[in-house]
Amino acid sequence: MTVITRFAPSPTGTLHLGGARTALFNWLFAKKYGGKFLLRIEDTDILRSKNSYIEQICESLKWLNLNWDNDIYYQSKNIKEHVKQAYKLLDKGLAYKCYCTKEELKREKDFALQNKIPYKYSGKYRDFKGNLDKEYVIRIKVPKKGSIKLNDKTQGLINVNYDNLEDFIILRSDNTPTYMLAVVVDDYTMKVTDVIRGDDHLTNTFKQIVL
Repeated sequence: MTVITRFAPSPTGTLHLGGARTALFNWLFAKKYGGKFLLRIEDTDILRSKNSYIEQICESLKWLNLNWDNDIYYQSKNIKEHVKQAYKLLDKGLAYKCYCTKEELKREKDFALQNKIPYKYSGKYRDFKGNLDKEYVIRIKVPKKGSIKLNDKTQGLINVNYDNLEDFIILRSDNTPTYMLAVVVDDYTMKVTDVIRGDDHLTNTFKQIVL
C-alpha cells in the first residue's frame, strides 16, 4: 500500500508557523516510506477564502522545498460528492433530517447551562419517520452503545464512548456540507492513508471515524 499524506490549509489567511510545521511532518512521513504528499485547499468558506492566500500558501511551501505530488486538490470542486454522500447516509438510515429551529436549540443549550451539565443535542428528530415542510439539516446517527477506538501513532490506543458524542450536523440547511463531512469524503477520495495534524483536531477525529 502506498503511503499518502495530505496538508489541507484553509485559504482564509497566510501560511503560519504551525501550518508549516504540520506540512513538514506530512512531507517527511510520506517521503520516508516512498509515498505521496498531497496538497488540498479547503476553500469552501466562500466569504473568507481568497486567491491571494492560496498563492501565498503555495509559494511558502515551495520556498520550504515542501513540494507536493499530483495536482492541487480544491475542496470546493467536490461539494456535489459531499452532498451525495450525506443523502446516501440518509437513505441508509444512518443519518436523519433535523427540523429543530435556532430557538429550540437555544432552549436546549440554556437548559444545560442552567443545570450545569455539558450540552448535547437531544436527538429530538432521530426517530422521526415523516417529512415536514420546513428547513432541515442532516445529522449523523451516532451509535448509542459501545466506544470508538483510535490507534494514534503518537499517543497510542485511545477509547471514547459513543455517548460522549452528539448527533452532529453533516449537511446544513442551505445544502452545504460541514467541515466534518467534507474532510472525510475528501480523505477517502484522495486515498489518504495517514492523517498528521495538530492535537487540537483529536476530538474531531472521533466524529470523523463515525462517518
